[in-house]
Amino acid sequence: MIPTIVPADLTGNLLVQLAEEMARLHEISAPSYLPKSFPYGRSYFPEVINSILGHAYIDWLSEKNSYLQQRIPQHLPMALIHGDVFLDNMIVQGDQLIAIIDFEQACHYYRGFDLGMVIVGVCRDRKGISFEKAGRFIRGYQKEITLQSIERETLKTFAVYAAVATSFWHFRHHHLRRPEPRLYDKHVEMQTLADIISKYPDSRFTELFAEKTTAATSREIT
Repeated sequence: MIPTIVPADLTGNLLVQLAEEMARLHEISAPSYLPKSFPYGRSYFPEVINSILGHAYIDWLSEKNSYLQQRIPQHLPMALIHGDVFLDNMIVQGDQLIAIIDFEQACHYYRGFDLGMVIVGVCRDRKGISFEKAGRFIRGYQKEITLQSIERETLKTFAVYAAVATSFWHFRHHHLRRPEPRLYDKHVEMQTLADIISKYPDSRFTELFAEKTTAATSREIT
């Protein structure tokens, strides 16, 4: 029997399986009791921005918050999202994705945010984003759901948002809520990644949609 494991990386067919499962998740109606804001999204940033810590990260977060405010339009498609799709929240067995776990952050939020989180959580390499992996994921997703043009145009923004939000969670948790000096720099990895993504041309993300796919009829989620 092949053991189930938490993967160290996702490649090839596993990325496509993840994409298909994320699309199926996004087609499920969000229960009314779920929050309509992400548990460590922009609406919570003021907890750090308005703090008295005097840390350089606060100015950085304020700058990134303004960047996101300018680039996220209103009336984007919403969906039931997982919100924390990192490798340690998946279980695989051989070349099969067995489960996506840990729905603690699930909410009714921007569909594009969940895609940005997958790109940040799964489609990375040593230099930043692996556009080969991101392209494979997006093509797999679009076999189930065809994204609106505004979602394609904001995919980079949501990848930045996902990295900023994750860095914010680590900073808030380790500096404010449960201060732990040995983890004070835990936010830096995602902070650095957010800066790297911000510098990519927008075209690097829109080009992910250039290859023709056999997409299902577009399903609008509001």
